[in-house]
Amino acid sequence: MAKSIEAQRLPYVSFTTWTRFLENLDSANLPSHIDSSYLQPLGYSGATGSSLRTSLRFFNLITDAGVPTDTLKQLISSKEKERQGIYKKLIQDSYPSLIDLGRATPSELNEYLRKQGASGDSQRKCFSFIVGFCSEANVPTPHLKPSAGRRKSVRRPSTDHKNANEKPRQLQLPEPPPPPSEPSAVIPQAQHHNIAWLELFLKKYPDFDHEHPESHEQWHLGFQSMFQIIADLHRNGTDHGQTAGPLT
Repeated sequence: MAKSIEAQRLPYVSFTTWTRFLENLDSANLPSHIDSSYLQPLGYSGATGSSLRTSLRFFNLITDAGVPTDTLKQLISSKEKERQGIYKKLIQDSYPSLIDLGRATPSELNEYLRKQGASGDSQRKCFSFIVGFCSEANVPTPHLKPSAGRRKSVRRPSTDHKNANEKPRQLQLPEPPPPPSEPSAVIPQAQHHNIAWLELFLKKYPDFDHEHPESHEQWHLGFQSMFQIIADLHRNGTDHGQTAGPLT
């Protein structure tokens, strides 16, 4: 006997959860009641367990008290062809005023769900459940794609400099150390060696590539590191009377 869908809450449980639950049931060893005390040890607690019981009651697979019905026993013990027939009958009995799903568009199904009181995230879940239920019943829904009932993703603004008006950040090199206040007329021997070492190092360092902007930052970082190494060598040579070895 067809029941009033308005008096029932539409199924909105994940269809994956629905099928996994039914597959794990044993028709020969069903519990006396499918309630929260039975579902929680199986991992169906909280909102998931509540939505699962709501869906089972909607299709008259359990009573309002949670007692399994004969229809549930037939469903979980049936083979593929018989199961498809049971699912088709459940659709006819539980959705008496449901639109023609074989021709329905996403907007038509969403309008139908809104008339039954579904809205927001629950409406999206109801949409997905019906599509999955029809697939299990082998009822074609060519115009109802799963994505039609999903929430729209928010497009985030691009951070690509190619699409932005702002210019790429330029790397700032440190200022060179100030010259000595009283330069010596005679350059110490250690400084002579450091200058020669620096000149040879600069000859081996690659030239700045103006045609490939992507390499600019790496070039600046390398030059900055070289500058720091030379400064350290100069300071150590001056403090300890040592000179840098030849660059090979």
